[in-house]
Amino acid sequence: MDKFYIYKKNLITYESDDPIIEIPEGITDIAGDCFNSVYLEKVVFPHSLKRIREYAFYSCDGETEYYYNGTKEEWYKVIKQFNWNNNINDYCIHCIDGALTEEVFVYRGVLFDYQGDGTNVCIPKKVKKIIGDIYDFEFWKEITYEGPKEEWMKIKKDIDAFSHVLIHCSDGDIKPEKN
Repeated sequence: MDKFYIYKKNLITYESDDPIIEIPEGITDIAGDCFNSVYLEKVVFPHSLKRIREYAFYSCDGETEYYYNGTKEEWYKVIKQFNWNNNINDYCIHCIDGALTEEVFVYRGVLFDYQGDGTNVCIPKKVKKIIGDIYDFEFWKEITYEGPKEEWMKIKKDIDAFSHVLIHCSDGDIKPEKN
């Protein structure tokens, strides 16, 4: 039996030997370290989820499969703090309208972290700046930006790391420069 410790709408801690959990609907916040070092195979997030705090699922053994009872667009709106999950290479969220294997993390309009292999990175329209600390972008192949080309060009970037990347914007593509 799952043992959830909940305060108001916040999931504070979890104690159980069951590697398959479904976080109850109504939970809006998962506390930092809530599932730290717990063996998990499958986690189902409720549609009500608004925030996952730092290290909530850090050092979880196993190849955890994550499911979200909402759409990909709604998942992007969930605030996920740095290092909420350390299974970067196996990272995948199964939403009701498809799976996300490429995800950026945005805080106050700044893209500050990324998880995935660069195949097709989706960058939300709310991004206003991309910081240089994550500029290991040589492996990025495609970007889907939710806004138009003009807005993409206005995003502050510490360096021009995207000249080799195909960028799909809402009003057309920006093709990579030829070397």
